[in-house]
Amino acid sequence: MGSFYFFLSILLRPLLLLLFSKGPFVAEVTGFCLITLPVVFYFSLMEASSRGGTLGKRKWNIRVVKKDGEPIGVGRAIFRSVIKFIPWEMSHFAIWNILRPSSLPDSLITFILFTANILAILYIFFPLVNKQRKNIYDWIAGTSVIHNQNEEVPL
Repeated sequence: MGSFYFFLSILLRPLLLLLFSKGPFVAEVTGFCLITLPVVFYFSLMEASSRGGTLGKRKWNIRVVKKDGEPIGVGRAIFRSVIKFIPWEMSHFAIWNILRPSSLPDSLITFILFTANILAILYIFFPLVNKQRKNIYDWIAGTSVIHNQNEEVPL
């Protein structure tokens, strides 16, 4: 499978170089479609499944559920993932506007990067300072990450 992706990347390299060199907007949209969107879909579909989690969550015997303990469903899973990846996408946006000529003021790009970093720090520390150990995106999406009760969850 690795060989397939290697040869695919060689075939697509001219197109990708063209897209990523067109300016920050085209580079951002290309990066979003090739990187962020597939990751959001992976997390959303895996967490909306009956097993309630990604391969890593299943390995750790945890899953994402609604407040009532039921599976979160696709809509809520997408909403949760979008909130979770906002700092990541903000960083991508700012980086493309740093790397490619941009009409955006440097102060705005700096503010976006600063905000993305503050959000990432909040995402890391928020579960450590509340009794439920929930992250910000779990509070907003109405979800929780729980340990499976004596269940063997197959990968």
